[in-house]
Amino acid sequence: MAMQLAYYRQFRHVPATYESASTKAFARGRTETSRSVSAHSAAWCKAMVDHPETTGLHAKAELLRQSIANQSQFTAQCAKGSGIDRHLLGLEFALQEGEERHALFEDQVFTGSRHWKLSTSQISDPILAAYGWGEVVDDGFGVAYRIENNALHFNVVSQRMGSARLCQYLADALMDMRFLLTNAHKQPHEIMAEVDAVANVLTSIKLLSSSSSQPTTPTETPAPQPESRFRGPFAEAPVAHAMVDGLDRLPSNEVICALEARLSRFVKESLSWALPSTS
Repeated sequence: MAMQLAYYRQFRHVPATYESASTKAFARGRTETSRSVSAHSAAWCKAMVDHPETTGLHAKAELLRQSIANQSQFTAQCAKGSGIDRHLLGLEFALQEGEERHALFEDQVFTGSRHWKLSTSQISDPILAAYGWGEVVDDGFGVAYRIENNALHFNVVSQRMGSARLCQYLADALMDMRFLLTNAHKQPHEIMAEVDAVANVLTSIKLLSSSSSQPTTPTETPAPQPESRFRGPFAEAPVAHAMVDGLDRLPSNEVICALEARLSRFVKESLSWALPSTS
């Protein structure tokens, strides 16, 4: 779902998405195509990007959960031999020279549905430090990913379609999904309080960074340094504590950039999700 949302943000349409499903339960079984796009996932991407202010958090979260459930169901069906793409590919290759092709193979909807602009798969075996492959169509992306206990790794490849940008959208999508699923039950004023906490942290960091960059005279006595640059009354909310934990290890300019990006996400999207009714 994160890959679909990232692609939609970059290109504003839902792509045909290939996800490999294992058929090793069968003799000589290899893979089948799990078509992870559904009506729910398309509606979710549009709700997240096109008009985020018109759909509440709860409604977006339910669309996301249903999209994930659909994708899991599709993959399970493929693993049981109920996929369609390998079967249809076999029929297409079985055509003899001069034999008439079925109209299905010329249908624009069918051919478009297997023009895999997102070709994805995951191998999470710890023996692999990294892996990947190229795109399968000229105007698409090859996205290999790994799921670890505390990390997600993506390898994005394309023919100058904007791989770096898609990576950024992927990171944004994952953060947005986390925010959506952990905050869908909250009231708007609770989310706004967390946004205010982030804004206060950012303001305080900028003030600290500005004051620390000014030269001191020999007569000035440096003020005692607190245990952390970022602890204080402006960092009381849980979301602020979560962000503060690792900030001491970063230079001030990196801290400011990180917090500005996070605040931008809250203000431009997350906050607007909270404003409509969540019923």
